[in-house]
Amino acid sequence: MTWTLLFSASQSGMRPYVP
Repeated sequence: MTWTLLFSASQSGMRPYVP
């Protein structure tokens, strides 16, 4: 998974999930 997905999730207010 790319860090962009985690960053996007953080921006959305959701917790970064670990694949």
